[in-house]
Amino acid sequence: KNFPQSLGRTKLIKSLYLLDCEWYKMYNRTFTGLNYKRDKNGPFDASLYQSLDLLELAGLIVQKPYPHLGGTGYEIIYTGKDDVEIEFDPLAENICRRIIDSLGNAELEEFLQVAYDTAPMKAIKARETEASKLFGEELPMDELIKNPKPLFTWDEVLRAMEDLDLTERGSDEEYNEVIFEEY
Repeated sequence: KNFPQSLGRTKLIKSLYLLDCEWYKMYNRTFTGLNYKRDKNGPFDASLYQSLDLLELAGLIVQKPYPHLGGTGYEIIYTGKDDVEIEFDPLAENICRRIIDSLGNAELEEFLQVAYDTAPMKAIKARETEASKLFGEELPMDELIKNPKPLFTWDEVLRAMEDLDLTERGSDEEYNEVIFEEY
């Protein structure tokens, strides 16, 4: 409803996927309940079709077909029907606003690039070869909550600490004065 452009199915599912990625980082589950699999255009869940059909039956959207090189696409048009009250989680709404702010007028390629830059898609892509794509494989959403690999080992940190010369550092008060002056 709030996107400045009409969305096709691919842009819509990528937007939902980005919402679900952010939600998963916080709650270890997706907001939408969708179960994403690797598709030729990145993350996808076929149950989106059924959901869109239900929204169309309710009169909230129209799916307008249009031809393109790969076959038929569908533009999803919000009908403006406002008599349906939808309670939306405020945090999810905030995440959606950020997605709209960053991709509101973006072309399809930018939607795809942002989706492909997520940890689950990177994990799938890392296991693929040019000849063997993992289409249909479930995305490893847990990649979103893994701790990042540290840049240095503990031994490297300890060695670096030994090399530090703190003799000319000064007192905490002197340090705080310098910081205060810089501010």
